[in-house]
Amino acid sequence: MIGLRKRGAATADVLMPGARLRARPTVVSAERDGRTVLLDLKSDRYYGLDETGSRFWALLSEGRTTEETARLLADEYDAPVDRLKSDATAFALRLAAAGLLEVQ
Repeated sequence: MIGLRKRGAATADVLMPGARLRARPTVVSAERDGRTVLLDLKSDRYYGLDETGSRFWALLSEGRTTEETARLLADEYDAPVDRLKSDATAFALRLAAAGLLEVQ
C-alpha cells in the first residue's frame, strides 16, 4: 500500500490539466508476473503494486497525463474513460504524495 504524506504543491500540480507525470529519478521499479515493486532510493522505502496498479504505473511514469492514461486503459479494459480518469488521478495523487511521481 502506498503511504500518504501531507499534500503539497507537488501533489497539487498533478491535478493541473495537461500535467505530464514521470517517475522521480530516485525511484526504480521492477515488474514480475504482472506485479511491480517500486523502490525510492532517497527514502529507502519500497512499495508493491498489483496488476492494475502496475499498469497505471507503467503508463503514468512515462510522461503521460492522467487523461492519456485513462484513454489507453479504456481501450485495453473496455471500461468508461471517466471512471478510469478518476482512478488514474487518485492513484497519481497517492504516488506523488509518496514521492514517487513528479510533474514534468
